[in-house]
Order: sequence, then C-alpha cells, then structure tokens
Amino acid sequence: MNYKPLVYQKLKEFGDLSPDFSIGELFYSILIKMGKKPDSQSLTWIRELSDDEFYTSLEKNIEDEAEYKLEKK
Repeated sequence: MNYKPLVYQKLKEFGDLSPDFSIGELFYSILIKMGKKPDSQSLTWIRELSDDEFYTSLEKNIEDEAEYKLEKK
C-alpha cells in the first residue's frame, strides 16, 4: 500500500490539530510514540522506518492529541 498520500493528509491534520507545535515537535512526538529516541549524532535509523510504522504512529498521535484537547475542555 502506498502510505505517502495518507501520511501527507494526516500530517496536515496533526498540524491543524496542534498549531502550536513546530514541524520538529510534530515529528519528534511521532517518533517517540514509536519507541524511537532521536539520536542527535546520527539519524540514519530513520531510513529503516516503514511507511506503515510511521503512519500508525501518526494516527495514534492524532487520536491522543484530540483526546487530550477534549479532556482539557
């Protein structure tokens, strides 16, 4: 399955849901949910992520952020 169009759509959705997040913060939160801790020395590991893994984590972040915003009201 080609996840790229879905990832683009979901990234926009995540950005719209969290307008106060920078792009770096958006990506960081997605990677952390995957159990990945970015290493400031090397980012080569990011090339090993599957589109499916990234998309699934992105969806989870959107769900969590939407839930957090509902609880905050």
